[in-house]
Amino acid sequence: MRHWDPFSLLTVAKDVVLLLVSTAAAGWAWYRTRHAHSWPSAQGTIMGANVKSSTDSYIQPWVGDLTYSYVVNG
Repeated sequence: MRHWDPFSLLTVAKDVVLLLVSTAAAGWAWYRTRHAHSWPSAQGTIMGANVKSSTDSYIQPWVGDLTYSYVVNG
């Protein structure tokens, strides 16, 4: 008879936790996106734009740098 090892469930528990965390993150991103449509908006003017190389060139080789201005409440 084979002895049952409770530590063998650690890999399953890890996978379940990762699934729950990723599902919660996706749900939170969906929630924020859905409610962003009701946020107030303002007209702005782009004052300048620059493209520069990123410090993390493998994942994101280029970064856009925008300078803008807008007026709130007049």
